Amino acid sequence: MVRVCFPDPSDNSLRFIVEGHSGHSEKGSDPVCAGVSSLVLTFLGGLEKELHAKITGHISGGECNVNVLVENRESKHLKLISDVFRYGFERLACEYPGFLSLEK
Repeated sequence: MVRVCFPDPSDNSLRFIVEGHSGHSEKGSDPVCAGVSSLVLTFLGGLEKELHAKITGHISGGECNVNVLVENRESKHLKLISDVFRYGFERLACEYPGFLSLEK
């Protein structure tokens, strides 16, 4: 099962963790893992590009454990973008119950 820990931002920062494999299909052809990877890369890439977020930590081999920091003036945008992507994870979890857990 993929575990996504996606709490609300704390002012201008956020800790974001993704770990595990869904087990839906074999690695390389798993739709749950592909969906999670797409959401993670778009979320973090968008924060870097649009909010000039500083992202520290690691992303490799299907694992993600990062801290996100934005300027104080971007706190509202961080919250909004996080809410949108959390919704994406919620929908994926609804479509594939038992393969993805989402924690706040």
